[in-house]
Amino acid sequence: MPHLLKTKGSIINVSSASGLGGDWGLSSYNAAKGAITNFTRALALEYGSRGVRINAVTPSLTSTEATADIEKSEAVMAAFRERLPIGRAATPEEVAGVIAFSRK
Repeated sequence: MPHLLKTKGSIINVSSASGLGGDWGLSSYNAAKGAITNFTRALALEYGSRGVRINAVTPSLTSTEATADIEKSEAVMAAFRERLPIGRAATPEEVAGVIAFSRK
């Protein structure tokens, strides 16, 4: 943190929409992502006024090897589509673009 304070740097944490609410059958994941989200908020309160920019990127379902089984279930994907503004899982490249934008 001393370096970030001196350089007015930034921290970008990766959380999840699941950290803002809950998801089906993922209580441990939801708790972990909620912790990241609240940690980010606390850091922003502590260091934001001192020039360090602190954000969390919180995507929802992102298509990866870890989500392959979820994406095979039409019922689960139908439920996700109801709450995903883009109507599908995000790609890792889309999330990376948001992270890169947040660094600026």
